[in-house]
Parts: sequence; C-alpha cells; structure tokens
Amino acid sequence: MSRQFLWIFIFLFGFMSGEDVKKAVGDVVTFGPDSIPSITNSILWKHRDTTGTVVKAIEWDRDDGFDVPNLKFKDITRLNESTGAITINNLRLDHTGLYTIEINSKEQEKKIQLTVMERVPKPKINKEQSGNPNVMYLTCKGSATVIWRNSTGELPLVSESLTVRKTGIGDNYYTCTFQNAVSRETSDPVYERDLFPESSNAVVLGIVIFIIIIIIILIVLPCLYLFLDCFHDPVQNCGKDVKCFGGVLTFLDRHRKTNGSSSCDQHPNAEGQTMVSTSNKPKSDDTEN
Repeated sequence: MSRQFLWIFIFLFGFMSGEDVKKAVGDVVTFGPDSIPSITNSILWKHRDTTGTVVKAIEWDRDDGFDVPNLKFKDITRLNESTGAITINNLRLDHTGLYTIEINSKEQEKKIQLTVMERVPKPKINKEQSGNPNVMYLTCKGSATVIWRNSTGELPLVSESLTVRKTGIGDNYYTCTFQNAVSRETSDPVYERDLFPESSNAVVLGIVIFIIIIIIILIVLPCLYLFLDCFHDPVQNCGKDVKCFGGVLTFLDRHRKTNGSSSCDQHPNAEGQTMVSTSNKPKSDDTEN
C-alpha cells in the first residue's frame, strides 16, 4: 500500500512541476530538453504512466545507436540526438504520463506531463416539447463542455439544456458545441421555423380545396357535360375548336348517351309525365264552323 502511495506522490509531484502538454488521440507530439551539452554520448527518455510504471520510451547511445525497447513506443517514436527532442506519432490514451530525460546518464530537470484525450464527437441537438406551444426545450448531452450559440452569437450559458422561446423569425437558429482541451465540434443548426412550424390548418384547408377542385374537374363537370343538354351544348360550341380541350370534348361525346340526356327546362308533372306547352297543341275542331 505504501509503495502505491509513493508512486502516486511521485506522479503528482512530476505533474505539478513539469510542463503540461495536451493532445488528441492520433496526434503527433514533439518535446525536448531546454538545452543539451555540446558533447553528448547518450540520451534516454522514460515514461511513467498513471499507475507509476516506468518504461524506456527511446534511447540513443553514440556507440550502440537507437533503441526502442517498449512495444508501446515501437515504430512511432523518433529521437533527435542533436537536440534531444522526442517525437511520438499516432498518440494513444496509454501514452498519457510523465516523461523525463537523461543525458549522459544524468536526469535533467525538464519534465513533460503529456495528457492524451479522445476527440469530442459531433453533437446532436434533441428537441423536447413543453406545455407551451411557444416554448421548446433543446438538449445536447455529452461528456465535454457544452456551448450554445444562436444567430446573434454565443449565449451566456454552459449547460446541456437550452430553453428557446418563439420570436417569429424563422431564420433564427441554434447550435451546440462540444469542447475539450484538444478538440471542438459543432452540431448542425436547428432553425426556429422547424421548432415552431406554422399552424397546419391552412395547409389542410388548401389540400381539401384542391381535392374538391380536382373532383369537380374530373367527375362533376364531365357528368354535367354527358347528361345535361343545357350544359353540353354551350360547352361544345365554345370549346370544340380549342386545342386539347376540344379533344377532351370529342372523347366525352363518344361516351355520351343522347337518349339519356335531359333538357334543363323540362320538368316532370305530378304523374311523372313531361309537361308540354299548350302553345304547341293543334287547334280544336270546335273552331270550325
């Protein structure tokens, strides 16, 4: 137990006294000593992880050359023997820790605390209705710092949720940004016109009217044309010579049953017989002398 406590103390002491460097997973990092002796025979970089385990990251000896003994640094670590700088490519989370350097077998005061962090994901804004039709709740959940913005700029709010009130300006928009020490990502904008769509009554009414018009054009008017002479004859006279419309009338005439059509001025009497005007009756024989 005391050994673990010692390593934690050493790690925290090194963290507090060393240079702090933060990088994202996959990044490249380079750091080195403040100075290097004019005559350098050996350079050794060591890595102490968060559990206190110390390994050699890379070393160089004038006689033996370069060596990367630990697999964690294999093929991704380089050392500049002239400056003493170490470069690590394709960083992983397990590269986090304290880095120290020995030059000519003497540990230098310079220490580097490297923190490797995951990049933040692109946030997605979730919408939640409230009891008020003019108020909407927006949420943007994540493990990073959350920053809200609207059309006019950054909002004085750092929170996972945002209350939006209707302004009547459909082009107003809101975005959510995730941010940590190494990365920053912003969501797609959410527009007010999508949060507070106009009443659908007008749209429904328009659709109903459109359907009624279509029914009138496709069903009612053709039926009137087919079965009523008083409708058929004027339409025929006016539209037969009109391009396209005349063709439609011709098509309807082919299906028209003339014997079933009726005149608009004919009315059935009480016995179901058609009344005939008396002006058309022949004179009675009583007029003869």
